[in-house]
Amino acid sequence: MSDSEATRLAKYMSDDPAVEATLPTFRDLGPMTTMYSEGFLLVLSLVSDETNRKVERKLVETHLGKELSSEERAQWEKRRAKLRAELIRAGKLREE
Repeated sequence: MSDSEATRLAKYMSDDPAVEATLPTFRDLGPMTTMYSEGFLLVLSLVSDETNRKVERKLVETHLGKELSSEERAQWEKRRAKLRAELIRAGKLREE
């Protein structure tokens, strides 16, 4: 829904004539529609092999299309293994 349609719908649904002044405005972020923190991506990478592949693609996107360096990849895998071990110990994740 476009901003103008959302504004028109909000005005239609509201009985307050000043509602347009209280509507938030959003700036266009271009093609990026979602932003995930590295911590959230780390957790998502543990869901399944398929999700891990998607997370790896997202990491490449966030690095402006460049693959992670070997140091960055090693650090990522270290963090991922540590989180996985902690979740297994806590009984929140099954060991494969």
